[in-house]
Amino acid sequence: MTNVIKGFEHRETKRRSQKKRRNQKNEKQNKRRKTTQPPQVRPNPGPPSAPRHHRRATAPMLPIRGLWARGPPPAPRALLRSPHSLHSAPAEASPFPCLTEADALERLRSSAARLPESSSPLAFFSSVIGGVVTDGHLMAAPIDDHLVHRGHGVFDTATVWGGRAYMLEQHLARLAASARGAEIDFEGKGWPKSRLKAAILSTIRAAGRSNQLVRFWLGAGRGGFSISSSECLEPSFYCVAKPYEVLPQAAYDKGLAIVTSSVPMKPKMFANIKTTNYLPNALVTLQAERAGAWSGVWVTDAGNIAELPTLNIGFSFAPDALTFPKFTSTLAGLTASRTLHLAAAHLGMRIEQRDVSLQEAKGAREAFAVGGPLTTVPIVEWDGERVGDGGVGPVARRLREAQLKDLEDGWGEEGVLEEVGGLG
Repeated sequence: MTNVIKGFEHRETKRRSQKKRRNQKNEKQNKRRKTTQPPQVRPNPGPPSAPRHHRRATAPMLPIRGLWARGPPPAPRALLRSPHSLHSAPAEASPFPCLTEADALERLRSSAARLPESSSPLAFFSSVIGGVVTDGHLMAAPIDDHLVHRGHGVFDTATVWGGRAYMLEQHLARLAASARGAEIDFEGKGWPKSRLKAAILSTIRAAGRSNQLVRFWLGAGRGGFSISSSECLEPSFYCVAKPYEVLPQAAYDKGLAIVTSSVPMKPKMFANIKTTNYLPNALVTLQAERAGAWSGVWVTDAGNIAELPTLNIGFSFAPDALTFPKFTSTLAGLTASRTLHLAAAHLGMRIEQRDVSLQEAKGAREAFAVGGPLTTVPIVEWDGERVGDGGVGPVARRLREAQLKDLEDGWGEEGVLEEVGGLG
């Protein structure tokens, strides 16, 4: 019995000695860690009002071989911060800061100053501000206008020559027809043609030049960013006056080259109204420029000639004869229609409108582009081949002379020129 008691006491003494040595060893290790390692920072618990699950991130308890242990290692501290602590973190410098009104206007002013003076707008009317401005940095349309972000709008262009607006009433009538085709209720919402015209004339007068080009847009209006214009408050109207620009004289003396475009044509419904969707037109022009030509020309699925991106195209197949393709799949050009009238009424030419195939067009005596301030531009090369004798023909020259006279005096006809007044 005595031996049993002595054995027990010996084991107990040994166990206490081992425990003491372990504790001493742990204390030494803890002291060493404190001197060699930075203090551990616990995750930010957030403000007292934060929910409990925001104040402490605890990994779930998972069973491992019958025991309970913590789950995966905690996420980096940045991910464990509460939403409140994220806002308090220092922000990195942004290359695109939030500007004050003064800073934004200054940057707009600097951007406008980089534009070539020859092509800078002279004056701008906006229905948003209800007036005209002549500072280039203020000539802008709001991004929430459906004309801007959905392309729901129409436009037209007119010429001012010698202080008189050329065929302004006709261009306004076409703008109104285009707007109805685009289902823009401009007349029922405060923008009848008389008010549109007043805004255009105000812009022309503010520009102050006797020769200028004026372009005007009628859009579905502001209101939001959905696809439906039913959210728009009222139609928007913008008008810009810019310097009068034409091609270099060499283009009229020697002619230009065109190529047949592979860009698909607009459907008839959209081709017959002057909408702001000019992406196909722009692609036709870029394709032509890459080919070393001045412009491209569309051909219908039936193989007939249609038009150029911004101009109509005409032909002469016989002396003193003028032919234009039908306007069935293209916009009815006002300059082209007026040119047909001048050719018949004042030049004694035979005129016609009919389908013209691509093969027939390339075999014409003369070909020319007709439209707007460019009047009549001779085409002397098509897809690398000569048109006619490769020079500027007599029909093209006579048409241009007639058009320039029309700008000067309208051939004495009424409804062609309208005095603007107040111009230099």
